[in-house]
Amino acid sequence: MNKPIKHLLPSVISSIIGFLIARQFDALHAWLLDKVPVLNDSGILFIALVPLAACAVVLENKYFWRHFLSLETYADVWGVSMGLQHGFVSLSIF
Repeated sequence: MNKPIKHLLPSVISSIIGFLIARQFDALHAWLLDKVPVLNDSGILFIALVPLAACAVVLENKYFWRHFLSLETYADVWGVSMGLQHGFVSLSIF
């Protein structure tokens, strides 16, 4: 039986990489906030982005990263997804 803990390090690394990528899109973030003022509230921004990012990350893990990591169970896929989710959504807001 696989232990989901073996994907903890890739999840943490993915979170850091996701944060760094999100910081590169700071100008786009400012432009988007100017065009859609309701997104100035971080709570609404979080609620708006989480479903989109969650679907994208799960699909990416299922069809791309499984070739490089041994993602055999749903726990593996969701474990890596959670790391990327925090990087792209949670950390990029702040």
